[in-house]
Amino acid sequence: MVSPSRERLLCLDWLRGLAALLICLVHVPHRDASWGDPTHGPFWLFLPLEIGSFRTVLFIIISGFGIHLLTLLTLAKHGVELRPESGPMPGLGLAASSFWRRRLMRIYGPYTFALVGCLAFMGFIAWRGHAIWQNYQAAGADWAADTLCHVAMVHNLSPDYAMGMFNGPQWALGMEVQLYALYFVYLAMRRRFSRKACLISLFALSAIGWNAWEVLGPSKVTVGPFVFGSWELWPFNYWWIWLLGSLGAEAYVGLVRLPRWLASWRVGVAFFLMGSALQFPSWEFFAEGHQRIGPWMAGLMVGDSFLRPALSVIMQILYFCLPPLGIGIMVFATVVHERKVGGEVGWVRRQLLRAGTISYSLFLVHAPVIWMGEILLSRWAGGAMDQSPGWIAVRLVAYFPACLLVSLVFYSFCERPFTAAGRAPRVKPKAEAPPAQPPLARAA
Repeated sequence: MVSPSRERLLCLDWLRGLAALLICLVHVPHRDASWGDPTHGPFWLFLPLEIGSFRTVLFIIISGFGIHLLTLLTLAKHGVELRPESGPMPGLGLAASSFWRRRLMRIYGPYTFALVGCLAFMGFIAWRGHAIWQNYQAAGADWAADTLCHVAMVHNLSPDYAMGMFNGPQWALGMEVQLYALYFVYLAMRRRFSRKACLISLFALSAIGWNAWEVLGPSKVTVGPFVFGSWELWPFNYWWIWLLGSLGAEAYVGLVRLPRWLASWRVGVAFFLMGSALQFPSWEFFAEGHQRIGPWMAGLMVGDSFLRPALSVIMQILYFCLPPLGIGIMVFATVVHERKVGGEVGWVRRQLLRAGTISYSLFLVHAPVIWMGEILLSRWAGGAMDQSPGWIAVRLVAYFPACLLVSLVFYSFCERPFTAAGRAPRVKPKAEAPPAQPPLARAA
């Protein structure tokens, strides 16, 4: 296995910073009434902002890679040897109490401050009787239930509160915590079954089974007072992507040898472009509404043809598998490149590293900052702002640096005290022989 001194990969940090900047840019209001019309100039002008729609996939791959790598290196520090074969790994385990204590401290510490800030913002707009608060109430939202769901990290499971508390991006945080729980399911399976059996079965469940449920199942399910839905935001939808990151971690420490194409920039870009061509999130002119099909498939999707459900499932699976796979391959290629040339970075990546340091703070605060910016700018403009290119440019110029500034202050006072948590989980001391072979996976 790789030396524990090599556990810090700078590329994961600056990629995390890139994802944080993308999520900030994509949430700046930029879609007007003609968005998606290919004859509409502003659509093409601001279309590059939509690349941020894939920021969650990038975050999940980095999370799966980083957490599994930390687990493997911690096992190495405790003298647990893992065989590089693909069979079961009885020694692969973590102390659940230690893991959860550290991860929840790291997550909930800053998250608590963010929730308090969201509640303060909700109180402010309710006191002022702002239109966005009236819209919130008109939608039937209950602020107390909304808060409770966010505190319990289950808000992403309900269509009523997945985008609640005026901080919609926080749905991904609930999904991430739920992926931590599924990580222990994966570890338990790996102790009993081979890597191939685990990955194939979980890919079938997550990428195929869950996407089929999204297309063919009901939009929501009511169980007593609870409403479940927003299936695309559930952790099962992203489980296979998280496991893709963990597979990269095992390749990094030499437990599995991946084929060269899984660390090829060209292959990664090709998969990403193929998936994006099927349905880039903003290309809604391909079909009415948010249907995930292209114009070349639209003719097959009309009427009550028996092909419609099958084609819908196939397109859903292709759309949700190809771009994440491409992003994962590009991440692996970046890791291999850093191993080859070292961790030296230029000016751009140094700035991304700085953004990576405050990425969690930026994730937590950027949406409320944008909401407050909309209120303040509309007052300054003397009325509601439209989505004209001029006002979109004003928003970008005003909101982006404001989000960075607020997140820097938030990091200094609300996140930094918790940054030491979650770095060295204890392991279950199960020795395994024979010792691991030294060479790293040669994916390049």
